[in-house]
Amino acid sequence: MYTSDTLTSIAPALAAARANIGSLVKDTIAKGEKFSYAYATLDQLIELVTPPLLEQGIVLHQDVGGSYDHATQVEVVSVKSRLQHVSGEFIESSPIVSLVEEARGLSLMQSAGKNITYSRRYQLQSLLGIAAEVDDDAKKEPAPENKDKWNKLAQVRSQYESKDYPPREERGPTPMEDDFLS
Repeated sequence: MYTSDTLTSIAPALAAARANIGSLVKDTIAKGEKFSYAYATLDQLIELVTPPLLEQGIVLHQDVGGSYDHATQVEVVSVKSRLQHVSGEFIESSPIVSLVEEARGLSLMQSAGKNITYSRRYQLQSLLGIAAEVDDDAKKEPAPENKDKWNKLAQVRSQYESKDYPPREERGPTPMEDDFLS
Protein backbone atom coordinates (compact mmCIF):
# COMPACT_ATOMS: atom_id res chain seq x y z
CA MET A 1 0.00 0.00 0.00
CA TYR A 2 1.14 3.53 -0.75
CA THR A 3 -0.04 6.72 0.91
CA SER A 4 0.53 10.44 0.71
CA ASP A 5 3.06 11.84 3.21
CA THR A 6 0.24 12.80 5.56
CA LEU A 7 -3.17 11.27 6.24
CA THR A 8 -4.54 13.94 8.54
CA SER A 9 -7.46 14.81 6.25
CA ILE A 10 -8.22 11.55 4.47
CA ALA A 11 -8.11 9.30 7.56
CA PRO A 12 -11.00 10.96 9.44
CA ALA A 13 -12.90 11.43 6.16
CA LEU A 14 -12.49 7.75 5.37
CA ALA A 15 -13.61 6.77 8.86
CA ALA A 16 -16.72 8.95 8.50
CA ALA A 17 -17.46 7.51 5.06
CA ARG A 18 -16.97 3.95 6.32
CA ALA A 19 -19.40 4.59 9.19
CA ASN A 20 -22.06 5.48 6.59
CA ILE A 21 -21.48 2.51 4.28
CA GLY A 22 -24.28 0.02 4.74
CA SER A 23 -24.22 -3.75 4.43
CA LEU A 24 -23.30 -5.37 1.16
CA VAL A 25 -25.88 -7.85 -0.11
CA LYS A 26 -24.31 -11.05 -1.43
CA ASP A 27 -27.00 -12.08 -3.90
CA THR A 28 -24.98 -13.29 -6.89
CA ILE A 29 -24.17 -17.02 -6.97
CA ALA A 30 -21.01 -18.37 -8.62
CA LYS A 31 -21.19 -22.07 -9.46
CA GLY A 32 -18.48 -24.40 -10.64
CA GLU A 33 -18.22 -28.15 -10.90
CA LYS A 34 -17.05 -28.51 -7.30
CA PHE A 35 -18.04 -25.23 -5.65
CA SER A 36 -20.61 -22.49 -5.31
CA TYR A 37 -20.62 -19.29 -3.29
CA ALA A 38 -22.53 -16.05 -2.94
CA TYR A 39 -20.87 -12.68 -3.52
CA ALA A 40 -21.65 -9.06 -4.30
CA THR A 41 -20.84 -7.73 -7.75
CA LEU A 42 -18.51 -4.82 -8.49
CA ASP A 43 -21.39 -2.57 -9.55
CA GLN A 44 -23.27 -3.34 -6.30
CA LEU A 45 -20.13 -2.49 -4.32
CA ILE A 46 -19.50 0.78 -6.18
CA GLU A 47 -23.16 1.79 -5.86
CA LEU A 48 -23.00 1.17 -2.10
CA VAL A 49 -19.73 3.01 -1.35
CA THR A 50 -19.72 5.95 -3.77
CA PRO A 51 -22.24 8.27 -2.03
CA PRO A 52 -20.59 8.04 1.44
CA LEU A 53 -17.14 8.51 -0.10
CA LEU A 54 -18.20 11.54 -2.14
CA GLU A 55 -19.91 13.10 0.90
CA GLN A 56 -16.48 13.07 2.57
CA GLY A 57 -14.62 14.42 -0.46
CA ILE A 58 -13.10 11.08 -1.48
CA VAL A 59 -13.10 9.76 -5.02
CA LEU A 60 -12.11 6.29 -6.22
CA HIS A 61 -9.66 5.85 -9.12
CA GLN A 62 -8.91 2.38 -10.52
CA ASP A 63 -6.04 2.12 -13.00
CA VAL A 64 -5.80 -0.89 -15.32
CA GLY A 65 -2.74 -2.01 -17.27
CA GLY A 66 -1.68 -5.03 -19.28
CA SER A 67 1.52 -6.52 -20.60
CA TYR A 68 3.08 -9.58 -22.15
CA ASP A 69 6.31 -11.07 -20.86
CA HIS A 70 8.19 -12.61 -23.81
CA ALA A 71 10.60 -14.51 -21.52
CA THR A 72 7.86 -16.40 -19.68
CA GLN A 73 5.21 -16.07 -22.43
CA VAL A 74 2.71 -14.88 -19.88
CA GLU A 75 0.02 -12.26 -20.52
CA VAL A 76 -0.94 -10.31 -17.41
CA VAL A 77 -3.28 -7.51 -16.40
CA SER A 78 -2.71 -5.29 -13.42
CA VAL A 79 -5.09 -3.16 -11.37
CA LYS A 80 -4.21 -0.45 -8.88
CA SER A 81 -6.83 1.42 -6.83
CA ARG A 82 -6.57 4.82 -5.15
CA LEU A 83 -8.81 6.67 -2.74
CA GLN A 84 -8.10 10.38 -3.40
CA HIS A 85 -9.23 13.08 -0.98
CA VAL A 86 -9.94 16.70 -1.99
CA SER A 87 -7.01 17.72 0.24
CA GLY A 88 -4.62 15.90 -2.11
CA GLU A 89 -4.01 13.08 0.34
CA PHE A 90 -4.45 9.52 -0.90
CA ILE A 91 -4.33 5.84 -0.02
CA GLU A 92 -3.37 3.54 -2.88
CA SER A 93 -3.29 -0.23 -3.16
CA SER A 94 -0.35 -2.23 -4.39
CA PRO A 95 -1.05 -3.57 -7.88
CA ILE A 96 -2.79 -6.90 -8.30
CA VAL A 97 -1.21 -8.73 -11.23
CA SER A 98 -3.12 -11.66 -12.72
CA LEU A 99 -2.73 -14.13 -15.60
CA VAL A 100 -4.68 -13.69 -18.81
CA GLU A 101 -5.26 -16.88 -20.76
CA GLU A 102 -7.75 -18.48 -23.09
CA ALA A 103 -9.42 -21.07 -20.90
CA ARG A 104 -12.86 -22.50 -20.22
CA GLY A 105 -14.24 -21.00 -23.40
CA LEU A 106 -13.03 -17.45 -22.67
CA SER A 107 -11.12 -15.37 -25.20
CA LEU A 108 -8.06 -13.36 -24.09
CA MET A 109 -10.21 -10.22 -23.82
CA GLN A 110 -12.89 -12.01 -21.78
CA SER A 111 -10.24 -13.45 -19.47
CA ALA A 112 -8.68 -10.00 -19.06
CA GLY A 113 -12.10 -8.48 -18.30
CA LYS A 114 -12.87 -11.18 -15.72
CA ASN A 115 -9.51 -10.63 -13.99
CA ILE A 116 -9.87 -6.85 -14.04
CA THR A 117 -13.36 -6.94 -12.52
CA TYR A 118 -12.27 -9.42 -9.85
CA SER A 119 -9.19 -7.33 -8.97
CA ARG A 120 -11.13 -4.05 -8.86
CA ARG A 121 -13.72 -5.60 -6.53
CA TYR A 122 -11.18 -7.14 -4.18
CA GLN A 123 -9.03 -3.99 -4.01
CA LEU A 124 -11.99 -1.75 -3.21
CA GLN A 125 -13.21 -4.18 -0.56
CA SER A 126 -9.73 -4.24 0.94
CA LEU A 127 -9.25 -0.46 0.94
CA LEU A 128 -12.59 -0.01 2.70
CA GLY A 129 -12.54 -3.08 4.96
CA ILE A 130 -15.64 -4.67 3.43
CA ALA A 131 -16.23 -8.41 3.08
CA ALA A 132 -18.37 -9.31 0.09
CA GLU A 133 -18.29 -13.10 0.30
CA VAL A 134 -17.41 -15.95 2.62
CA ASP A 135 -13.61 -16.25 2.84
CA ASP A 136 -12.65 -19.79 1.85
CA ASP A 137 -9.90 -19.12 -0.72
CA ALA A 138 -7.18 -20.54 1.54
CA LYS A 139 -8.89 -23.93 1.45
CA LYS A 140 -8.23 -24.29 -2.27
CA GLU A 141 -4.93 -25.53 -3.76
CA PRO A 142 -4.07 -24.72 -7.38
CA ALA A 143 -4.63 -27.71 -9.62
CA PRO A 144 -1.38 -29.58 -10.38
CA GLU A 145 -1.62 -28.72 -14.08
CA ASN A 146 -1.63 -25.00 -13.19
CA LYS A 147 1.47 -24.98 -10.96
CA ASP A 148 3.79 -24.09 -13.89
CA LYS A 149 1.55 -21.13 -14.77
CA TRP A 150 1.55 -19.96 -11.14
CA ASN A 151 5.36 -20.19 -11.03
CA LYS A 152 5.64 -18.11 -14.22
CA LEU A 153 3.19 -15.57 -12.81
CA ALA A 154 5.25 -15.36 -9.60
CA GLN A 155 8.32 -14.47 -11.70
CA VAL A 156 6.42 -11.79 -13.61
CA ARG A 157 4.90 -10.37 -10.42
CA SER A 158 8.29 -10.07 -8.73
CA GLN A 159 9.70 -8.22 -11.78
CA TYR A 160 6.60 -6.03 -12.01
CA GLU A 161 6.62 -5.13 -8.34
CA SER A 162 10.38 -4.45 -8.33
CA LYS A 163 9.95 -1.99 -11.22
CA ASP A 164 12.30 -4.12 -13.40
CA TYR A 165 9.48 -4.88 -15.79
CA PRO A 166 10.51 -3.79 -19.30
CA PRO A 167 8.66 -0.85 -20.83
CA ARG A 168 6.25 -1.50 -23.68
CA GLU A 169 8.76 -0.14 -26.21
CA GLU A 170 11.20 -2.93 -25.27
CA ARG A 171 8.73 -5.81 -25.01
CA GLY A 172 6.39 -4.92 -27.89
CA PRO A 173 2.58 -4.95 -27.93
CA THR A 174 0.69 -7.61 -26.01
CA PRO A 175 -1.54 -10.13 -27.78
CA MET A 176 -4.44 -8.30 -26.13
CA GLU A 177 -3.31 -5.05 -27.75
CA ASP A 178 -2.80 -6.87 -31.07
CA ASP A 179 -6.39 -8.18 -30.90
CA PHE A 180 -7.71 -4.70 -30.05
CA LEU A 181 -5.71 -2.84 -32.70
CA SER A 182 -6.35 -5.26 -35.58
